Amino acid sequence: MILAQMGDLTGAQAQLHQALVVHGLDTRRSRANVLGQLGALHLRQGDLDSALTIWTRFLDAAEGVQSTRVRDSALDLRTRLARYPDDPDAQHLAERAAELLAQRP
Repeated sequence: MILAQMGDLTGAQAQLHQALVVHGLDTRRSRANVLGQLGALHLRQGDLDSALTIWTRFLDAAEGVQSTRVRDSALDLRTRLARYPDDPDAQHLAERAAELLAQRP
């Protein structure tokens, strides 16, 4: 994420993809964290379709995970996808994120 903060979104994406493939990220929490960040990076680069695909994987991995970072990613997802009220896939994911957030204590 340091690469993203420095403005290298492509490099950040590559590193996060590599973390998923090479390291496997066995824990659901770690996988969900990386997927949430990766979806946001894709959207920042204007690739809504890839962001939606990755965020679908994020929400699948995040079910049942208790993590502030996962919660923050779900909130971020909802906020970012609010800009796409006419996209049914975006709205579906925003609703799934809201359901995930409602399950948190």
